[in-house]
Parts: sequence; C-alpha cells; structure tokens
Amino acid sequence: MFRGREMTRTGLGRQILERLIKDVEPHSIVEFRPRQEGNTLHAILAPKKTEKEREKDKQREEKHKAAAQSTSSPIAPPAQVAKPAS
Repeated sequence: MFRGREMTRTGLGRQILERLIKDVEPHSIVEFRPRQEGNTLHAILAPKKTEKEREKDKQREEKHKAAAQSTSSPIAPPAQVAKPAS
C-alpha cells in the first residue's frame, strides 16, 4: 500500500514485487500478475503441486470416471405393480 509521497514511487514497488515473483518462481505459480488498484499494488501467487499431489489428483479423476461409467450403464425399468381392483 502506498501512502503520501510513496505514490510517486509506484514503479519501485512494482519492481520489488516482480523480483519477489522471480525469486519464488520454482515453488509457486502466478495466478495474477502485479496490478495496482488505487494506492494498493498486489499480486496473487499459489504453491506448485508436488508429484504426490498430482498423482493423487490423477487417481481421483480415474475413480470418478470409473464411477460415472458404471452408473451411466442402462438400467432396467422398475417392474410395475398391479393395483388391486376396487
């Protein structure tokens, strides 16, 4: 956040944020590049997934696909029950 005279140095703030992004690049991904809204300069970073997390996601997707295929098979319609005559 920039206050008072700091607003004249927003370029320096952007350079610092870009350097931070470059330094943590091996461990994170940039979801939103640095941008300024009013007197606030911000960026959004997220951690990279590890190999284990990617493998878990892949297994989870395979389970969902298998479950979807088993439920999408045609099912016989329910038998109709005869109503007693009144």
